[in-house]
Amino acid sequence: LLLLILSLQWTTVISHSPSPALLAAIVDTDQIPADMPQQVHIAVTKKNTEMSATWVTFEDVPQQLEFRKVFTTKTKIVPAATTKFVNMDGWVRYVHRAVMTNLSPGESYAYQVGRPGYLSKEFVFKQLPLQPPYNILVFGDLGVSNGESIPSLLQEAANKSFDLLVNVGDAAYNLFSNNGQTGDEYFATLEPLFATVPYMVVAGNHEAEKDTNGNFTTYRNSFTMPDEGYGDNQFYSFDVGPIHFVALSSEYYAYFEHYGMEPVFNQYDWLVKDLEAANANRAARPWIISFLHRPFYCSNIDAVDCHTFDTHLVRDGGLSMPGLESLFIEQGVDIAFSGHEHSYERFYPRTQTPDYVPEPYHNPAGPIYIVSGAA
Repeated sequence: LLLLILSLQWTTVISHSPSPALLAAIVDTDQIPADMPQQVHIAVTKKNTEMSATWVTFEDVPQQLEFRKVFTTKTKIVPAATTKFVNMDGWVRYVHRAVMTNLSPGESYAYQVGRPGYLSKEFVFKQLPLQPPYNILVFGDLGVSNGESIPSLLQEAANKSFDLLVNVGDAAYNLFSNNGQTGDEYFATLEPLFATVPYMVVAGNHEAEKDTNGNFTTYRNSFTMPDEGYGDNQFYSFDVGPIHFVALSSEYYAYFEHYGMEPVFNQYDWLVKDLEAANANRAARPWIISFLHRPFYCSNIDAVDCHTFDTHLVRDGGLSMPGLESLFIEQGVDIAFSGHEHSYERFYPRTQTPDYVPEPYHNPAGPIYIVSGAA
């Protein structure tokens, strides 16, 4: 498999003040007219001939998406579906979604969103090819006011370095903070990357909004992940060439006292069926890669390390809820990415009864676990 997976890291800065480069990069969304589109980001769908786009306005104005193949002039227009989103602080945003269809894998497309006379800038993306190589960036725990990786990310966007972005949770710190303006800044600042490379996400603990009586409210309304019938962007799967990706919510387990156990069982029942289908399709897609926020294993020793009860629930189960590790092993998940811990760590293939294996990567008996937090 010709696959380069980059896990983003940065060295902790002693000062808590943003660097000049970061301050220069952050976009002040107050300067964007309320009727103009902003915060554009794209995501893959269940079909390799589609790409979805999501964006925001602060006025209820009709929106559409115009796209064309690069180096051609024939444009297709897709009306946007609009949702009025009122956050937990009462602020109103209008979230617009449109799907580009009949795309050719490996080809580049240009698109704009908005309405005639009030369109965004033109963005260009490459529809994921059917075969490797791919450059996939996996990262988590990326703030905006302290996101010292952001200038580098924007430079990599300009260099067209990535084919796919996988965010393992905790975005912006927090999407809903300051009446949601922190999330606005996050999306607007990283728009050059998120609007040109498909951006796939899972929820972390900083998306829960439990302290404001929310239920992942801003997270659920901000993204457009492949729909598994629940419409909440929490768990889903998609395919990229020889890889079957599985996105999961560890936060269902962590916050079951707030949101109940039903989401845990819904996700688990879906996951069993999804992994069984993926295994039946191994000839076409031999790799199964999962990503979720909380790691099963880590060597960190801190208040949220891998010895907590929350981690135990996610990994091993408890209180009648099924854990995920035994299913990962049974169904042959190859790699499991996570964040939460603000560090980078990679484990040898691991089972629940770890024995010495002289060639651990030859027909491994368990998944390789990779922690990629603190971007």
